[in-house]
Amino acid sequence: MGWSTTAPSGITWQAWKETGGIKLNYLWFWIEARVGRGANNTIAVQVKLVANRFDYNTPGATITAHAEVSINNGSYSASSNYSAGPFNFSTDTTIKTVYYTGSANKGVSIKVRGYTPSEYTGVLSWSAPAYTTKHTITYYGNGDNANSSTTQSKLYGSSVTLYGCSWVKTGYHFVKWNTKADGTGTSYNSGATYSTNANLTLYAIWEINTYAVTYDANGGTGTTASQTKTHGEDLALQECSFTYSGHAFNHWNTKADDSGTRYMAGETYTGNEELTLYAIWDGTWPVIYDGNGATSGSTASQTKVEDQALTLQSNGFLRDKHTFVEWNTKADGTGTSYSPGDTYEDNAALTLYAIWLKNNIPVFFNDVGTVRQVERAFYNDDGVIRECSLYYNDDGTIRPIT
Repeated sequence: MGWSTTAPSGITWQAWKETGGIKLNYLWFWIEARVGRGANNTIAVQVKLVANRFDYNTPGATITAHAEVSINNGSYSASSNYSAGPFNFSTDTTIKTVYYTGSANKGVSIKVRGYTPSEYTGVLSWSAPAYTTKHTITYYGNGDNANSSTTQSKLYGSSVTLYGCSWVKTGYHFVKWNTKADGTGTSYNSGATYSTNANLTLYAIWEINTYAVTYDANGGTGTTASQTKTHGEDLALQECSFTYSGHAFNHWNTKADDSGTRYMAGETYTGNEELTLYAIWDGTWPVIYDGNGATSGSTASQTKVEDQALTLQSNGFLRDKHTFVEWNTKADGTGTSYSPGDTYEDNAALTLYAIWLKNNIPVFFNDVGTVRQVERAFYNDDGVIRECSLYYNDDGTIRPIT
């Protein structure tokens, strides 16, 4: 603290003030001064002696002058002496500059008095300024779309609210600030209070966006697990794990009434937004197979789905001494006939009966006193299966018996 010819660092200066001119030895001279504040409650005063020769025919002269500083109306500090000359100039010239450094609270009185040994020049007065040393907070977008940066000033001894982030990085959202671009430094939240009297560099830390994909049973029951879609990455949609009695799952849709965008199970979703998918159900009808006298075996039932063709089952029943012929909607074979592998397209329940024909059954008859075995046989007449009996003549010929 005190006088020095070296300018103090970190000072924010106020405007200049000056005293009235004093005539001495054919010169005008006056004191100019300004005040400023630095860190740690420091007040600095810059004082300079300015002179101008007004009689060009007069030999050079020497000026000795003094400057004193008082703070808060206290006693003047020890003066700083100016001594310079002889002068050979005709314009305003700064002869000497000195600095006084002390301390003062904001608002107290600061006075500077300049004088020569024989004449009084006057007093300059200020109110001590607030802390004006500035620290800079520098923000970087750290990969945002516009490669952005900006700064914020912080006065010594004050606190500031850190900026929020309004920059954009496609597919990402801002998380926090950090003193290192890779996020391994000290983290700061938007809106946090920063009070440290030091410069600060902050980088935006980004996190990739994710989007929830959820599934709605839309009348069904059970659970189909939600998924998370990461920005820019494809997602295979879930198979349906819901159940709905009497219905079969058909597809997913963004609207419950099936008026939105349709997605099939397992389809790839490429959108970058939240998605809710509703199960869209078809009606179903049972297709039941009746053994119709079968003695063993089974034929599994099927489910006919709305507007979807169904391939009918092969027969799995067995009936002693009978051969399976067809399926029929009536047990006596007078209904609609279906063969295994036929396509069923009606949206209706269906019961199918196995139609059987007896296997070859031995019978006997007397032909001219000779008993011979006769077998039953079957033939197709215009699509209708008919039965006939065969017998063997003595000469070996076969004749039908109707």
